[in-house]
Amino acid sequence: MKRIAATIAVLIIALAVLDVLSAALCSSTGLPDRVVDIQHPTTLVAKLDHLRMAPHPKVVLLGDSLVYGGILEDFGDADWREHELGTQLTNELGGSTFVMNLGINGALPLDLEALVSLVAACDVDWIVFDMHLRPFSADFSAPAQQMSRPWLRELQTDGSGQAHWRPARSDTSRWLTGRLADGSFLVRNRMLIQENLLSTKPARQPRLRPSVAKSETDAEIEGLMRLAQLKNRLRKLDLSPDDPQAGALQRTLRNLADRRQKHVVFYAKENPALLPDVMEPDDHARQYDRLVKLVDDAQGPSGVYLLPIPDLEERHFVDFTHLNAEGYRILARHLAATIRPAK
Repeated sequence: MKRIAATIAVLIIALAVLDVLSAALCSSTGLPDRVVDIQHPTTLVAKLDHLRMAPHPKVVLLGDSLVYGGILEDFGDADWREHELGTQLTNELGGSTFVMNLGINGALPLDLEALVSLVAACDVDWIVFDMHLRPFSADFSAPAQQMSRPWLRELQTDGSGQAHWRPARSDTSRWLTGRLADGSFLVRNRMLIQENLLSTKPARQPRLRPSVAKSETDAEIEGLMRLAQLKNRLRKLDLSPDDPQAGALQRTLRNLADRRQKHVVFYAKENPALLPDVMEPDDHARQYDRLVKLVDDAQGPSGVYLLPIPDLEERHFVDFTHLNAEGYRILARHLAATIRPAK
């Protein structure tokens, strides 16, 4: 009996040591700040913990793949984290402002509605997020297609602004993980560490499985297929307030207005050389005006709408919507000019 008790005690001590080590590792290496495409609730909880304790002034970037920036790597930028929007904005603000990039691939307005509430509870100075036409396609109106990260609905904040993951009790494994994450750095940081490790080059391109070079023809075909898919989606735009995504955008803006939370909504711009191939310019102008009206009808005095940036030219894009390093620098400069006066 004594041997069993001793074994249990050693196990508890080992877990406690691992818990402290995981907290120290994440803090000392800056993992919560490192940009990753967030895939798990506890990764976001760990990042929000760090955001809540960060010094002022602090700015949070939300949005889809344009904000996330990982596409730079797909187009050959090995140092993409030095060129993504968060790093560029930090540089433009002089390095004294804490900037966290919480961009998520495929994020839709319903994702952002949940994210904005979680981030606003962390006492941030500015929330910045992008908006464009694609998310308002009818392709994203069906209940099963409305969120890229449905688990965002399972996150909530307490009175101190701390985020908690609360999946349904019927999902025993996830429910237990959510409860353990409240009191354990090890549980809370496990997925943060894992997602950071999986985003490294050795993990994505292991030596035992050499990457196959993509021919220019294959890359061109992939690009044409993406444009065709986008063109099809933009034919099915629904910017009426009754659309789920449009309604989510307006609720988000009204929530920010009620909180008096300073924020910027920006519409970066599409690649001007590709726009005529994807959408009739007159139709694009009409739909864009409808989107602006959605914003104007809901945005309060604490918000700023940043118009499409005329400085962004064809040479600043890697495809229809995504920017290269220089494009991000230009966008960051305009965002900094919007944020800086109110610091």
